[in-house]
Amino acid sequence: MGISVLPGRPAPRAAASGSRLARPGHLHPVRGRRSPPRVPARAPGAPSRGLPGSGSRAFARTGRSGREPARAAGPKLGRVERILVSACLMGRRVRYDGAAKTSDDALLAAWRKEGRLIPFCPEVSGGLPVPRPAAEIEGGAGGAAVLDGAARVLTAAGADVTGAFLAGAHAALEAARASGVRLAILKEASPSCGSLVVHDGAFGGGRVPGDGVTTALLLRHGIAVFGEDRIAEAGLRLRELERAAAPGERRDPV
Repeated sequence: MGISVLPGRPAPRAAASGSRLARPGHLHPVRGRRSPPRVPARAPGAPSRGLPGSGSRAFARTGRSGREPARAAGPKLGRVERILVSACLMGRRVRYDGAAKTSDDALLAAWRKEGRLIPFCPEVSGGLPVPRPAAEIEGGAGGAAVLDGAARVLTAAGADVTGAFLAGAHAALEAARASGVRLAILKEASPSCGSLVVHDGAFGGGRVPGDGVTTALLLRHGIAVFGEDRIAEAGLRLRELERAAAPGERRDPV
């Protein structure tokens, strides 16, 4: 059947296969309307495009599209309770003989992982080299006597190294104050760091009750000091300090 043509108007062309008029979304050759575009078929069970479905990573993680769930406000975080520790206990070769006295204590390792520890060597900070001649407090008098000018720190050859020990002690105190330290773990029997015993000053290996120069200064300023064999006791002291934190404040280990 032919197509009727109104007077004065050209007859419409037939839509050939593959022509513009035959494509979805263009004018229909007869009615002059746009054909709807084809929508690809969706496999059964597949999520709709643009919506979070069971296969959506964000949806599976948060339950919402691309957003993290709201978190309840916790207690106010306070500063970390830091601990001053002899550098030789952390494996640093700073002792008078060029060696270290590395501690394998599990609690100390945990504190190190939490970022609590501040390694420090008073004798190196006071200007003494590594290695250096061994030194002892004369007469085994203890660190407090050195601080008060009543005793000296000497080498076996009689060299007076008291000034370096005093300088190192004050450097340790400044380092502790800078980080708000209230607890220290120092090398036992050292003329700087001993907390229960020190050498007797005769350079024969004898020990007497007393503390080192740095320990004595820290104690005078309210900083608790423990030797490497009393780390568990130091842990109890740390818990006491943390429990005494201001109400509503929590000291975070990270």
